[in-house]
Amino acid sequence: MSYEALFEEIVKQTHIKGIRIGEFFKDFDPLRSGKCTPTQFARTMDRSAYILSPEDIQMLIHTYMDDEGKLVCYKRFTDEIENEFVRKDLTSSPTMATRSRNFTQGRLPTLSDQEENIYTDTMSFLQDLVAQRRMTIMEHFQDHDRLKNHHITAPQFKRCMPFSLKDQQLNVLVKKYSDGKPTDGVNYFQFVHDVSNPPVTRDFVPQWGNGTLTETVKPPKQQIEGYNVLSKIRAYVLKKQVRFLQFFTDFDKLRSGICRREHFRTAIGTSGISLTGEELDQLDQMYGIEGDSRIRYKQFVDDVNEVFGTPSDLEKRPLDTTSRGTLGNLIPARSPLLSEQTLQLANQTLEQIYAYARNHRPLTKPYFQSFDRVNSGQITPAHFRSTVFSHYGGSALTDEMLKALGDYYTDPTNDHVRYLDFLSDVEEQIIPLERAAGAVIFEGARRTRSMDGNQASSSQQDPYKSQFVQTAHRPPMPEFRAEAKARNITELMEKLKLSQLRDRVRFSEFFKDFDGLRTGLISPTRFRSGLVTGKIELSDREYEMLVNAYSDDDALVSRGVTSALDDRVQGQPVIKWVEFCQDVESIFTVSGLEKTPTRQMPPPGLATLRSLDAIDPVYSEKSPELVKLLDEYHVFVTTRRVIMKPTFQAFDKHNNGRITKQQFTQSLNTLGMRVDAKAVEELYKHYRDMKVPMDVNYLAFLRDVEKEKEEEPAVPLQTVKKRAKPETVTFEETIRRLRTMTRQRHIKWSEFFVDFDKMRSGYIPSERFRAMARNAGLELSEDEWSLLQAEYCDHPERPNFINHARFADDMDVVFTIKGFDTNPHLTPPDPLSLTNANPLKHVLRSLENEEEALVRSAVDKLHSLVKRRNLFMKPHLQDFDRLHNGHITVNQFRGSCGTLGVTFESMEQQEALIRKFSDKLGFLYREFVDACETGKY
Repeated sequence: MSYEALFEEIVKQTHIKGIRIGEFFKDFDPLRSGKCTPTQFARTMDRSAYILSPEDIQMLIHTYMDDEGKLVCYKRFTDEIENEFVRKDLTSSPTMATRSRNFTQGRLPTLSDQEENIYTDTMSFLQDLVAQRRMTIMEHFQDHDRLKNHHITAPQFKRCMPFSLKDQQLNVLVKKYSDGKPTDGVNYFQFVHDVSNPPVTRDFVPQWGNGTLTETVKPPKQQIEGYNVLSKIRAYVLKKQVRFLQFFTDFDKLRSGICRREHFRTAIGTSGISLTGEELDQLDQMYGIEGDSRIRYKQFVDDVNEVFGTPSDLEKRPLDTTSRGTLGNLIPARSPLLSEQTLQLANQTLEQIYAYARNHRPLTKPYFQSFDRVNSGQITPAHFRSTVFSHYGGSALTDEMLKALGDYYTDPTNDHVRYLDFLSDVEEQIIPLERAAGAVIFEGARRTRSMDGNQASSSQQDPYKSQFVQTAHRPPMPEFRAEAKARNITELMEKLKLSQLRDRVRFSEFFKDFDGLRTGLISPTRFRSGLVTGKIELSDREYEMLVNAYSDDDALVSRGVTSALDDRVQGQPVIKWVEFCQDVESIFTVSGLEKTPTRQMPPPGLATLRSLDAIDPVYSEKSPELVKLLDEYHVFVTTRRVIMKPTFQAFDKHNNGRITKQQFTQSLNTLGMRVDAKAVEELYKHYRDMKVPMDVNYLAFLRDVEKEKEEEPAVPLQTVKKRAKPETVTFEETIRRLRTMTRQRHIKWSEFFVDFDKMRSGYIPSERFRAMARNAGLELSEDEWSLLQAEYCDHPERPNFINHARFADDMDVVFTIKGFDTNPHLTPPDPLSLTNANPLKHVLRSLENEEEALVRSAVDKLHSLVKRRNLFMKPHLQDFDRLHNGHITVNQFRGSCGTLGVTFESMEQQEALIRKFSDKLGFLYREFVDACETGKY
């Protein structure tokens, strides 16, 4: 092998494997002289990832040996390799051209004419298939490339092929991409490169006929009028919020605003936007320098960023009025190439879909979104047609109708279907948009179009351009709304305060951005922009009243505000926005309150309180019918313990407390509440939202339903009259009370004190004793604590230590007596005699003789059943006693009888038993179980 071929092979392996050969020689050259011994050079080449023979290494050593013939100039070797990729003098001369190399093109074997035809047809088919499906096939082969040399064996290549090909085609591909010897394997890297990057710019559609693959070329795509490459880039930047300048800074170290043509195209490709070669050539002509290969990228970035409403010289002209671009003004609504026949067929299809949607109300947005993996609002035509066919009466839709409908909603810039526009048009036919009185409603991205090709609005504009609705439509005011226009500045300020109280909006946040120096002064134009940003609608007369009330011309010269001075020169007043915000926000607080925190806040004025029902019907007085309906809902919720809020929140995707009327009705039906047309209208009339009347304020509805009624005091299930504490406390009473709590709570006192008595002496400090008693839930008064200290502080040397062992023994007598294990014949005392326990004795009601006889026979039968089957009835019945008051419901008792296998002779016998063991709170299951186990009651 010659030196030139060896060097080319080293450069190729360096590119494929990403080798930094200079890093391997640094360990042998601590002085950075750029030289090493031949042994060190050979060892470094062996340690690197190069695949070289010993003869090749000796050739390199001989080539780069120094003049003395002792050391090898490895620095010259590494520089020559790196110069093949990046020139070192490129920083000082950025316009210098670099060598472009294609390392994927290997030595492809020669094929016969028949094999060449098979290869050409196969590659054309695969290239078209990869382009249509946007496939990434590199990962299918990389798992078998253990050496990372871009080669795998022929069986691995055939097995990893992600396409269905014949054996003849696979054999041709293996022969075509085999490098050198058969043992070297197949160059899958070259195959993937050829499939993913076809050498031709034409589109090929495979048409199989008579066993051959014929080539069909698509006609060139017609350019849409009024839509150029700059509009496409602006639309992409506005949609993705991309800042192009960041992609060019790496190629312009001197910040000259100019870069090479190759760097310009690389930066655009890095941004993620897809441009064709013709579109890139247009950009080269628009921003290229004549007679040079460089591009003025800074001018290009400035032109693109104008879509954000921020010109490059805005800081020099801060008073200019700017406007942000919209997607509707950049992207065409539909292709102008649609024929009249297609429009008519699409009109017919939509009318049929509208009729189907009115009758069935299908929820199809999730099905469309399942195909929209990048959340772009667009899907492929095939996905659109299949979804519409599946959910909008597909049996009545023909292929021609679906194709016409897809063409109508197709984005002409990328041939994808805008399914969100289709859903918006269908929704408008189902639920008409009801605009709030006097509210400015922007239709958002929903494009206004008509089926006959004309713009739906009255303005005579281009029917093929997407338009945003920027004008406010003012329908007649609802009945509940007061007069929107204020007659004077007092009423206007009252209106703004009420709006801030309702929406919880801080006006100062919208004006700070326009006053960078915090002077408190801004121009009238920016003042109105801040009000619009805060969603405050004002008429021209109301705006003039605010300008006259808060204008300040005298403060301009004294404060030296340049921007405000420019406004005065132009004949415009300057607005004191800080004073305006303080007056409006006085409904919440007053300025300077942090300096005087004890200052009394004035209550809202009477006019404000009276106008609450004007800003929102929720504050208005409820009608008698509504009060009766809310009381019915309140009883339903409290008796069944229904949690209502999660059901309504499931429809509130924006967490603003508002849902549609249909969703509100559906939520009431889900909860099982009474819903009829009259009740829904009564609720909707009172709880509808002010800004969007089609929505319902469900939070206000829940607040009115779930609030506690003052006229309905809570009635406890069982009231226990508190025992009056005696004036004097004795030791015996204290001990009985402690024993009662010990028995009720099953407290083992020895377990609380053992951790503080390491020596097991039986004594602990009195402070720890009281702390442990408090941890056990025992609260002792000072008198009781003094009595316990006097009794149990019996240590002769430590008067502050309590004998906890004797105290625990005195408490444990309610369970057992000490020494019972050694003398089992002892008779323990009755726990009830040692405590204050006085359990409630339920007196069973008296029945007639016939019913008493039925109860007696039932108890005797159950007593024998319990003894014969060893039946434990109490645990099963106790599971229903959640309050532990000895009561369960009658239905629970009947269900338990079936579970336990308890039967009765007749229904009269069961009813008599239930009446015998029932009181006003329910069924006395404890007395019933005792009667069954003992046979007595």
